[in-house]
Amino acid sequence: MHSQIIIKGYREACAKCIERIREVSVKIADKSEEEKRDLLIKCSETSLNSKIISNYKAFFSKMVVDAVLYLDEDL
Repeated sequence: MHSQIIIKGYREACAKCIERIREVSVKIADKSEEEKRDLLIKCSETSLNSKIISNYKAFFSKMVVDAVLYLDEDL
């Protein structure tokens, strides 16, 4: 199989993945600051479920969200 065919397949797969991500994405621009914070905390708790610190996910998720919200918009 020629390498150009493989690359073409990867590009098509990438385009389909990006399209799907845009379909399932959640827009938070029009949400209040409290709603954004709650959503970020839920996301961080979900990502911490399978980690060693999962028993302390409430504590660490708030810490992570505080750190992220502390950053400038340029970052």
